[in-house]
Amino acid sequence: MIPRLEEFPTAERAPAELEVLSSGHEDVYGLWDIAAGVNGELPGRAVAHVLRLTQAVVFDLVERGLLELTYGRELRDEGGQIVAAEHREAALADPASWDPYAHAEADPYYTVTGTPAGIQEYYRLGWAAAEGREPQPPSPPLHEPDGASRAHRASSADRADRARATPVIPRLDEFPIAERAPAELEVLSSGHESVYALWEIAAGVNTAVPGRAVAHVLRLTQAVVFNLVERGLLELTYGRGLESGGASQVVAAEHREAALADPASWDGYAYAEADSYYTVTGTPAGIQEYYRLGWAAAEGREPQPPSPPLHEPD
Repeated sequence: MIPRLEEFPTAERAPAELEVLSSGHEDVYGLWDIAAGVNGELPGRAVAHVLRLTQAVVFDLVERGLLELTYGRELRDEGGQIVAAEHREAALADPASWDPYAHAEADPYYTVTGTPAGIQEYYRLGWAAAEGREPQPPSPPLHEPDGASRAHRASSADRADRARATPVIPRLDEFPIAERAPAELEVLSSGHESVYALWEIAAGVNTAVPGRAVAHVLRLTQAVVFNLVERGLLELTYGRGLESGGASQVVAAEHREAALADPASWDGYAYAEADSYYTVTGTPAGIQEYYRLGWAAAEGREPQPPSPPLHEPD
């Protein structure tokens, strides 16, 4: 039987809800992966307690229409079947649904997918959490967003097409807002979610702003990255083995423009596997901006102004 959500304190429910919504928004995870994410957000709890909390949160979000519970095999490639309302509780209450050892690699499994309303809620709650305040009420919906997922990684074909950058970083106001807004959100996402080289960030922008020439997308990405770094929303760093915790250093202000204008900084073929490379990291202010802009984009409206700071984030 799935526990009631109100059995758990708000201090546990709030981060668990954001983590589960993130799982439905960002990728395809088995239920056990989602529970592991909640466990990472709430350290020091017993595994059984975290599992019960995750069951309650997932069931609540599905019942509220913020997530869809799906079931299938190789969901990343083929999609899954939405679980009918009358079968959701039994599926989520079954211990085997949460046990990776109960599934062979080719077995079907349960996962969750963010709905348009769920994506809005993810950004709304994330912005509030990043600013250390209570969430603002949702805005009236204006349209359905185009989709929840996007590719971050550049394929080898993407990288081959991305030839050379211009020697000078273009001005951001050279580009229309219709391109700048999704590019800014994509770049902030890259700095917030993982460690991506500059050429991979440009590939993400290429996906967020489709149908443009590769050279145009590269110039747009250069302008956006430089602008966000100059505004203190991202830090430009340089290092080796960054994805596995390798050492990096923040690029000094006087060297940022030259680094971002250098065509080699954006060319994956210019780097051997062990070479140092440039990437960006979200600052606390940048993480707030990511959620603020994401919530507005998901609701199809202009972003609300940032809230006055209440405290210094950790």
